[in-house]
Amino acid sequence: MNRTGQHFQSLQELIRALANHASLINELFEKRNLSIRKEDALPLVDDKEERLHYLQQREVIRENGDFTELDERFIDFFEQVLDVNAEINNAFIKESLEALQNNIHYYIEEKSTSRKSSYLRKVKAEIRKITNSTWRNVLDLRRNIEDTYKTEPNYKIKIDKLQHYDRKRIDITELIQSTETLCFEKERLFFSQATDEELNRIKWQLRIVFREVQHQLREIEKQTIEYLNQARSRSALIEKLHKVKFLKDRFELKEYSNFVQVLK
Repeated sequence: MNRTGQHFQSLQELIRALANHASLINELFEKRNLSIRKEDALPLVDDKEERLHYLQQREVIRENGDFTELDERFIDFFEQVLDVNAEINNAFIKESLEALQNNIHYYIEEKSTSRKSSYLRKVKAEIRKITNSTWRNVLDLRRNIEDTYKTEPNYKIKIDKLQHYDRKRIDITELIQSTETLCFEKERLFFSQATDEELNRIKWQLRIVFREVQHQLREIEKQTIEYLNQARSRSALIEKLHKVKFLKDRFELKEYSNFVQVLK
């Protein structure tokens, strides 16, 4: 995405801007799934439009019609750091897996000791990312499935969402298998060459987390199947009741329908 706004000149300026506008940013983040009107945002910056303009120029916030919203980059960052993201981001793991494979290849091909060390650091960083992201995605997946089943009032939408999350479960399972194949089968040469104590710890931490995650994914699969069956059953019952109501409203219940048969 091309961005045309002004940039923060330093990390210090960014931190200062976030601190000075903490009330607004906190409100926008807490209500990121809702809409906040500009007139409601202004009191959070002492009714000074220039402060909103400052944040808009630096793409911390944006205007969407009459509403003020936090930029997606900051939403993503805060959700990741606070571990409250609602979406399951498997694309991030795929990117880390690709970067891991590339850096392993670069390490093996590189002759310079200093550059090999640089690639090794990147390998360790990517394995940590995959470990943490996979764990977080499974927790988010379980929570989203529970929330969908308990709070989504429309049964057709409930079923669609549960099926969507089940596909996410399959994606996570496949990413785990790809990562394990890469780390424990394909790249044995790298792990035999890179005799690094920290790397070994990170690698085995990955395996421990993956074992726990795979157990959770099996439980999630069972729960999702149960929820889907219950939702489909309820949806079918509601359709039958609607049919009964339709016939009754048209004074045709006795003439054209067997009430007991409809409810079977």
